[in-house]
Amino acid sequence: MEFNTIFAYNSSYIPTVTVVISLYNYKNFIIPCLASVFEQTFEKLEIIIVDDCSSDSSCDVTHEWLRKYSSRFVSTFLLKHKFNMGPSQTRNTGWENANAEYIFILDADDIIYPTCISKLLTALCNSQASFAYCEISQKGKNNQVCNSTLWEDKKLKTGNYIAVTSLIRKDILKKVRGYDVNINLTGWEDYDLWIKIVRLGGYGILVPQILAEYYFHDGSITTEVVVNNLSEILDYLLKKHNDYFSKKHDFAEIPSDEIIFHIDTCIEYLSYIFIKGWALNKNCNNNKIYLGIKEKDKYEYYSVSNMHREDISEKYGMSYAYNGFRCYIDKMNLMNFKVEMKIGLEDNKRVYTKKINNFTLQLPYQNTQTNAFPVSCILMYHRITDSFNDPHNICVSPDIFKQHIKMLNKYYTIITLEDLVKGLKQKKSKCKTICITFDDGYIDNYSNAVPILKEYNTHAIFFITVGRLHANLWIDRLYQIYKQVNDIIDFNINNKGYSFATSENNYYQIFELFKSFPRKIRDPLLNNLEQKYDINREKLNRCKLMSSENIIELSQNELFEIGSHGMTHSRLTSENDLNYEITLAKDVLEMIIKRNIYSFAIPFGNINDFNNEVIEKIIESEYDCCLTTFEEPVLSDNYRMCLPRIAVKNGDSACYLHKKIESYL
Repeated sequence: MEFNTIFAYNSSYIPTVTVVISLYNYKNFIIPCLASVFEQTFEKLEIIIVDDCSSDSSCDVTHEWLRKYSSRFVSTFLLKHKFNMGPSQTRNTGWENANAEYIFILDADDIIYPTCISKLLTALCNSQASFAYCEISQKGKNNQVCNSTLWEDKKLKTGNYIAVTSLIRKDILKKVRGYDVNINLTGWEDYDLWIKIVRLGGYGILVPQILAEYYFHDGSITTEVVVNNLSEILDYLLKKHNDYFSKKHDFAEIPSDEIIFHIDTCIEYLSYIFIKGWALNKNCNNNKIYLGIKEKDKYEYYSVSNMHREDISEKYGMSYAYNGFRCYIDKMNLMNFKVEMKIGLEDNKRVYTKKINNFTLQLPYQNTQTNAFPVSCILMYHRITDSFNDPHNICVSPDIFKQHIKMLNKYYTIITLEDLVKGLKQKKSKCKTICITFDDGYIDNYSNAVPILKEYNTHAIFFITVGRLHANLWIDRLYQIYKQVNDIIDFNINNKGYSFATSENNYYQIFELFKSFPRKIRDPLLNNLEQKYDINREKLNRCKLMSSENIIELSQNELFEIGSHGMTHSRLTSENDLNYEITLAKDVLEMIIKRNIYSFAIPFGNINDFNNEVIEKIIESEYDCCLTTFEEPVLSDNYRMCLPRIAVKNGDSACYLHKKIESYL
């Protein structure tokens, strides 16, 4: 092997995405890069960092970070080349040793926003694309947005317009044998990769959102190599891909005094169709405009309208780019197969309008919410307390929480969950709204969060685990057992023995096991373990839930709502008695606060934590809405029995939270 393994961490789980980070003399950039991967909303991640024989302390800095934070990931590896091999081989070393079927390529001087991997993966899973990429905010010498061109394979002939930061199917990388390690190609190895994928019949797909950030600095490869070596690189690529660059595209015979807009790529995204077109004759000055729509490998030409450039940008979201245009079209029109295209020319003296009827656009990226657009973000908090032991990354300090509330009130309208649900039912949802929720019902919500919410006159809803009032959740009890036992935790369940060495950093493995146990097995087992290992329960006092008196007081304040989070915070399966966890929880809460409980937040709330039977039981129990932990914004036509939420985690600053919300809304 041409590398040494400096650090390795493995859990028992299989990653879905491997993040491959190439590292060379970037000690000042690598930690922000790693932190941005840590903050990804997508959970099943593996990280492989490949150090290309750095001469600075990059490898040591990375090693130290991995020792502290590896448990957040399914697995982590730090590999170091025995000698410098260049960026292409560095990336190849990474993906060739990956355990996931999707590879996210990331340079050590880049950062990605929290939903980046999740959204790119969604795009790939809902298409046949070979790779997915996003828009990137470029900082440094020139602040601009780049990487925003929709996929067009023929456009690659004019140069590379897709950055290396992308999510690629591993089987595609195998077929094209990864990155070309020819040293003359350094800085353009990603361009070569895209061409190889095209030649195999593959294509890319753009998620039209800024999900990454690149800092343009003097030490970057594109600065040092590409500028000085451009002619050699282009000569090499032209020779290597001669058949690709020499192939010509046939176009229809069009009168030279007319302008033709072709649409052959588009993306369906939330409530809009995002279209990129191009013009055969962009310098035309007359008012005849035709739209070329590709249908069954042929272009059908339609006359379209001419409008003022200002009207287009203000009313229709269109902007001009290079030799073409971008346009957002309301999907409601497309679904009815009636689209009114309005294209503007330089001559803005006359305005024409004509409708184009009965055509379909093939969409490579299908979103299941066909006519939806984002209206709100439901924020999910858990604890408001200074972090002491926080294995699940859910503690937000009171000072940071106060900054959150200031920011949210400044930039958004904070509404009650009841108003949000009412807007969804009446199809009259207000845009750019925020709903604040708290799960579990910890006492620090009452003592630390409520005074701040009152100070800023801010609405919130508290989801209460009503079967554990003024007591502890099983999750906190388990963590205290794990922390206080210095050797082996062993026990038997149904004649099967389990043994865990607490020194092996395996808390999450134990947690997932206990999460899978039915309540009637889990709770007695915890009692036995606490007694067996003589656990000091005083340390659990800071983790207690609210009392019934606290809940009654909150329910009597018009700022606050109360919702149900079940009886015992158990996974909702038939083994855990859905009547007990869902129906009885509602009855008990209503008896305590003397008001109707209309909302239910599913414990854990991910796709594997409930099924249709659970939703049916929630509806049968006369709840009006149900909240999950799916990390998405609320869309205008969201099913109110499956509302998504945005998790707020330990360390999320107000600035970071604002950026995170903006990436959704």
